[in-house]
Amino acid sequence: MKANLSMFSKIIILTSIFINSAFADAPIIRVSLKEILDRGPHLNDDVKNESLNIARFVKDEQRVRAEFKPKIDITLGVGPINKAYGDAVASTNSDISEIGNWRALVVASLKGIYPLYTWGREGDLLRAAKHGQNYASAKLEGTVNSTRLKLKEIYYGVLLTNNLIEFVSEGINEVELIIEKVKKKKFKKSDLYRLNIFLNQLKSKQIEIKNKRSLALDGLKLYAGYDKSLNIHPKEEWLEHEKRKIKSLDYYQDLLVENKPELKQLEEGIEAKRLLAIGERKSNYPNLGILFKYEYSYTDARQAQQSVFAYDPYNENSLIVGVGIKWDLNFGISKAKSQKINIESEQLKYKQKYAKHGFAIKVQEKWRIVKEFKIKIKNSKKANRLGKKLLSRTIIGGGIGLIKAKEVVEAYEIRAYTYKDHLENIYNYNLAWAELSLSVGTEVDPILLTKKL
Repeated sequence: MKANLSMFSKIIILTSIFINSAFADAPIIRVSLKEILDRGPHLNDDVKNESLNIARFVKDEQRVRAEFKPKIDITLGVGPINKAYGDAVASTNSDISEIGNWRALVVASLKGIYPLYTWGREGDLLRAAKHGQNYASAKLEGTVNSTRLKLKEIYYGVLLTNNLIEFVSEGINEVELIIEKVKKKKFKKSDLYRLNIFLNQLKSKQIEIKNKRSLALDGLKLYAGYDKSLNIHPKEEWLEHEKRKIKSLDYYQDLLVENKPELKQLEEGIEAKRLLAIGERKSNYPNLGILFKYEYSYTDARQAQQSVFAYDPYNENSLIVGVGIKWDLNFGISKAKSQKINIESEQLKYKQKYAKHGFAIKVQEKWRIVKEFKIKIKNSKKANRLGKKLLSRTIIGGGIGLIKAKEVVEAYEIRAYTYKDHLENIYNYNLAWAELSLSVGTEVDPILLTKKL
């Protein structure tokens, strides 16, 4: 993966969807990168959305606890019944009268089981739900880290545009001064035209860069969760090279194993699915519990049967309580579910094996990129200094008529290239540290760890 980039490609990608701020005249609020990173990820909409997954797994735990509480089936109803009197046991009182009248019949039924022993299934499912919460937490942590990278990218991008705007503004002033001097000298009109064309190109570039900075500032507010009416700006004015001491590759590889959220996700996901598969198999085992049943019915349209040998479905009040087993026989369904979960667990194991190797390579890549741009900055700094000297001498020569306009424009182009290249190396160096932090899974940029930005 190439770490170098065109002048504003990443800024454009990140901020092209943002709307320009309508509150440019509001008081400027200066915020440091550390302040933004401390508050921004927790207010970002992507992070908020991901945090809801934790609440979902908490509900799963509550559902499991509810599943192993007493199960009660209740039936209650009221309906019409023909009125009739009679005693089925004592036939002398079996006269039936008023059979054409309608009266009310009340019926109620309650039955259930209080689980006493479930073969540890409840514990398996509760632990699976807990691992699910850990999985969601690790996924949330990964989203936070990705948001931190975006915030750093935009923040450094704003500083980059500040430098370029300042450089172009200085160039416009210098070219305008040269044009004024050229008008007083005996220069060719073609030289004057060339300088004016170059001046207008600089002004167009200035507008373009300012627009990109405006977009980046709006992106910064959006990702950091600031109100769009606020005029947020970085506390720093310019993108500057701050040296950091990079540690050994083994140090960052060890941090990867300990901190990478994606590795935590896989580990927690595998364990959650393993426990779910066990719990699903145990759903076929008979459960020991306290069984109870209560039946009630009443109507004044039927005469209650007083004999213990008579079954009276219309006037009844009975309770049965005892110890027994409840066995749901659905072997085919439970077996299929358990096997499906086991397959998903095996898939995660293969993914885990690949991820460990892949993430280690990614850390190595980012580590090398940090070192690469550290060297590039040294070289571009020298080139930038030489380009600045060349431009200064050319401006002096152009002002006194010793150098042609073409040479002035070429000197500016060389200066612009060397300056832009140096700034981009600094930008990429800062971003390389940000990407190293993301690949490791925790902040490793010495500047953010040791002082406030």
